[in-house]
Amino acid sequence: MVSRFEDLLNVGRGRAALVARLLLGGLFAFSGVEKMLDARSFLSALETYPLPDGLIPFGVLVPPLEVAVGAALILSIASRLAAQVSFGMLLGFSLLLGSGMVSGRLGVCGCFGTLLESSPGWALARNGVLMAFAWVIAARYNGKESRLRRWQLGFVGGLLLIGGVLAGYTTHIPLVDRSLARAGEMFPSEGYRDEVPTLERRQLAFVLTSACRSCWNAMANVNQLAEEGSWDVFAVTASSSWEIEWLERNFHPRFPIYTYDTVRFGETFRYWPSLYYLVDGRIIGKIEGDIPTVKAFTDFHLEGWNAR
Repeated sequence: MVSRFEDLLNVGRGRAALVARLLLGGLFAFSGVEKMLDARSFLSALETYPLPDGLIPFGVLVPPLEVAVGAALILSIASRLAAQVSFGMLLGFSLLLGSGMVSGRLGVCGCFGTLLESSPGWALARNGVLMAFAWVIAARYNGKESRLRRWQLGFVGGLLLIGGVLAGYTTHIPLVDRSLARAGEMFPSEGYRDEVPTLERRQLAFVLTSACRSCWNAMANVNQLAEEGSWDVFAVTASSSWEIEWLERNFHPRFPIYTYDTVRFGETFRYWPSLYYLVDGRIIGKIEGDIPTVKAFTDFHLEGWNAR
């Protein structure tokens, strides 16, 4: 009776490890392929994390590694080693997500490139589940299966090489902007928690959050833009009312601030601080990152947008 129970338990563990291996491998392969096809957008997403600028270009190595690990898990090539590598990668991603959430600049995680986005909190929870999968796989497969045969080593190495070349190529193609608020589209008029801004004539929309230090630094230039007078300026944020009061008390904004739905904020705008140039509600152009002075905005951005 005990032997029968142990046999059933082993069968159950084997099936659980098989399902975990296929799911984890499929997600890693999908994530890597999606990033490789648009590596420039992935590197742009990395800029929202609190990483040294010198490390960001090395992010191009992540997609091919994800594909190689995913393929190894799906094909059961050194399953234990692949599971351990995936666990380490997921742990590193989770630490980055946590630091990005603390910095206040992180809108979407960039975990699956720009195709399937999620909030940092949801991505962190998902990583916890995937790390459990990796743990189950590593516990199921013994150390002997971690030894790579020559053909397996060549297969994984070939995937890394091809993936690296493809990711390197796509770092030089134009960015794919899949945010809802992108050039050519109408600026969002839905999703606000209370008052909705009136979208007419020439306007500048400043997107920020209260926890974003770069947004604090941008406040002085946005105030100058608001005082210039050739356009109306307003701000959009997902921050709470007391956080907006804190911003007003410390930075004295010379423009109204509208509150946007927290869940939809990251999907809609993706990056902050950012500045949108609107004409009758349509987005003519946008700036992500450093917000320029009035002169720089007029000379280097506005002239080009109006010439389109």
